[in-house]
Amino acid sequence: MTYHFSTIGFVFKKENKSEADQLFSIYTKDFGRLEILGKGIRKITAKLRSKIDLFYIISFRFVQGKTNKILIEAKVLKKFNQFKENLQKLQVAFKMIEILDKTLAKEEKDERIFKLILECLQTLEKMEDNFLKIKLIYYYFFWNLLSFLGYKPQLSFCVNCQRKILPLKTISFCPSEGGIVCNFCVKKFKNCIPISLNELKILKLLLEKRLNFVLKLRINTFFLSKLSKISKAYFSNFVEKYEQNL
Repeated sequence: MTYHFSTIGFVFKKENKSEADQLFSIYTKDFGRLEILGKGIRKITAKLRSKIDLFYIISFRFVQGKTNKILIEAKVLKKFNQFKENLQKLQVAFKMIEILDKTLAKEEKDERIFKLILECLQTLEKMEDNFLKIKLIYYYFFWNLLSFLGYKPQLSFCVNCQRKILPLKTISFCPSEGGIVCNFCVKKFKNCIPISLNELKILKLLLEKRLNFVLKLRINTFFLSKLSKISKAYFSNFVEKYEQNL
């Protein structure tokens, strides 16, 4: 007996298979990440050809084949395709789906991640042409995604000695240790990044507040540069630990 499954999902990756097939990576509300095969979907006459693509929110049905889940029906709910008209938005959108591809394990459901994807893409689509705010959407997405995956950084206490971080004290962010270290402990670790209390405050707000609040923050290019450095270092450490656990 063949069982049919249905759900809603966001298409964030596609890969050509054989002469006419495509394999889609879809983050779904009910099953988490699924790899779904569209058989013959690259043919001009394929009825599902226009129903699924990158940056689409779709409702769809599938069955479990011998080796792959097979797409049998799809309906477009939303196309996030306006990014093509703005290079900065397009770059952020592609960075978001790249992060999803590198971090999401198969069939691990988390509705918070599904909501996060929708929130960030909907906001990005409506966002005015403001470079700083467009980049801030990406970092909000990045830090909350890793937090939901179990890699939320420690930002209130030193990760080594557990001292509470006090005003006017020197602090650093240590990617390998998963958070901030105080000026007493920083010499024990390599590759720590100095961070001001104001920068730390904004990083906390990225994780504590909703996106509409975060976008009201006053930031500058210097802070974005620092945030980029911290994010890249933290993600490299995440990937290393993630691969060790495979």
